[in-house]
Amino acid sequence: MKKLNLRALFCILTVIACMTCSVAFAEDEVAEFVNYDDIANEVKIIHPEGLQPKGSKRLLYNGDIIMGDTQKFSITCKEYARVVNLDSNACIIIYEPPTGASQISNVVLNSLGPFCSAPKNVEGFVYGGTRGPASPAGDGSLKKAAQSLTPRPGWNVTLLKNQEVNFAWKNANHETFAIIDGNGNKIYEKNIKNLNGLSIVPADIKLEANVPYSWGYDGEYTEFKFTVLDSQTETEVMAKLAELDKMKLTEEERISRKALLVQLISDSFPDKVNLYWLSSQWLGAFENLGANEKQAQYLLQRCKRHLDQEMNQNQ
Repeated sequence: MKKLNLRALFCILTVIACMTCSVAFAEDEVAEFVNYDDIANEVKIIHPEGLQPKGSKRLLYNGDIIMGDTQKFSITCKEYARVVNLDSNACIIIYEPPTGASQISNVVLNSLGPFCSAPKNVEGFVYGGTRGPASPAGDGSLKKAAQSLTPRPGWNVTLLKNQEVNFAWKNANHETFAIIDGNGNKIYEKNIKNLNGLSIVPADIKLEANVPYSWGYDGEYTEFKFTVLDSQTETEVMAKLAELDKMKLTEEERISRKALLVQLISDSFPDKVNLYWLSSQWLGAFENLGANEKQAQYLLQRCKRHLDQEMNQNQ
């Protein structure tokens, strides 16, 4: 697995403000809104935090979000810049020049705020920016709903080396749980009689990054494949999540935003990162999320749909 280009990822997540060295600085325009003057009253441009735009409002910068009817936009981009539609009413400018470095901005995730403030905003954002909508949110305990999502963590997932993973299966009628590597060598084994789940920290059993593994029970250990993200990627992802811990949020708001963030990471780079299991694991730690309940139910429904898609692809 190649290292994730987190510069592009966090552009998509709207948190890039400034880059260094060969990357365009915040002051450098990377695109032009050709017909801005014609539709200025119908659009809103949101610049990354700390950016001081210069010159014409037609000039666009790395990380700019443009709100309005995207079908009316006429935008030309410099080399290595592109427009990514978040939904029919929003797009973002991404500048991604060739580089061997993986850098993350120091900007906190306040930019996610507008999309987290109400369930409809979350739905609109994930609909365009990721893999589409989920079925309507349900009612009832988040914990029970999350427990019903089995097998967990699912198929072809990526684990974080230092993050506890809750493995789970439907029935408590199996004898042995095991993890094997790509050569069939048994890395971990545990008696699971009368159990339908267990928790493991990959680092504790010495799982290595970018090595193919799979897990299962009773001799069938090859179906549920996974890898562990490299340490640099994990550090960067966890650093962004840690910024949410520093923000003045209720615990319910914090969990909801973290769940959204790891879903967006997964959807932005589906061939390299799959952290949906972590989203459902966090949400499932609560019976409900109070004022954030509807939003949490919606995100959990997306976890269910994601798991269903994985199942269909691996049957």
